[in-house]
Amino acid sequence: MIEFSRDVVQKFVCPACNEEEELYQAVGSVPFERAKCRNDSQLRTVVALHSYSGEPELSDKPLSHLGLPLLDVFVARADEREIAYIPYGDAHQVLGPLSSDQRVPIALES
Repeated sequence: MIEFSRDVVQKFVCPACNEEEELYQAVGSVPFERAKCRNDSQLRTVVALHSYSGEPELSDKPLSHLGLPLLDVFVARADEREIAYIPYGDAHQVLGPLSSDQRVPIALES
């Protein structure tokens, strides 16, 4: 399992009309008003993501489309082991001239 550093709103589902809206935004960045259904103004149910465990609907999505920040930390867990990864593919966008062209993966184990 790969844990995200924050919860992500995957979609809103209206319990009254069953309308769904995919979102993929960090929970803290979604205003409360956005949770109201566009059809009937009912408060919609939030379907949130906390991690990735091989779900097919997520397997083809790049990290940038999951509402997660660039250059973020991801933790992989298995049994009693965990390892943290920082994907550096977007380092230049985040760090600009401070980023290095040499990409050395960093993994922190505990």
